[in-house]
Amino acid sequence: MPGGQTLKVAILGTTGSGKSTLAAEIIQERDRVLVLDTMGDYDELPGAIVCEGAEECISQLLDLQYKKHWILVCLTLEIQEGLDILAVGFDIPDITIVVDECSMYCNPHFLPEEFARLIRYSRKRNIDLIFLARRPSEVHREVTAQANLLVTFIQYEPIDIVYLRSRMGPKAERAKSLKQYAILVHSDKYIMENRVPLAILKRMEEEKDLTEEEEPE
Repeated sequence: MPGGQTLKVAILGTTGSGKSTLAAEIIQERDRVLVLDTMGDYDELPGAIVCEGAEECISQLLDLQYKKHWILVCLTLEIQEGLDILAVGFDIPDITIVVDECSMYCNPHFLPEEFARLIRYSRKRNIDLIFLARRPSEVHREVTAQANLLVTFIQYEPIDIVYLRSRMGPKAERAKSLKQYAILVHSDKYIMENRVPLAILKRMEEEKDLTEEEEPE
């Protein structure tokens, strides 16, 4: 975003918690989106172009790079294929890159250069990033630490609560008791006021309304 911050989102949640559904809603808000889909969760997105394998995905990505609106879903099962696609995506400005199940590409002790470059230099290319993972402890710390919008569904493991507490403060304890599909959100003031996707804001408002209804009079 010229003159401001690009968006770096980390969406965390166990399988079935709703993180892919939320990501799909966010994708529909964006103009130019590259999705690395390892589980086949996004191949039915309305209007999406679906490709399989690095060669086909990169060819399609290069064809789309000057168009104003597109969603390209790349079905990737090979790690190197996904990294090759990300390397090309970095060279295309003004897009959103979504990486589902990013723990397939990195772990707490290893961050591929393709990931590191995106995280550290995406602002220069005006690239927004959305990374999805089950737990913060499963991915490299730079993925979550550099996120300026952190969204979590329910989390159970103490190590994950400890990390969330380091980012969110005491409210992180609520992550242990979130209802299904409910989220906990943390961001800085600028992102919260200017860049939070509508799908997340809508959920935050719905949960606020539910909380107010549950409070005793």
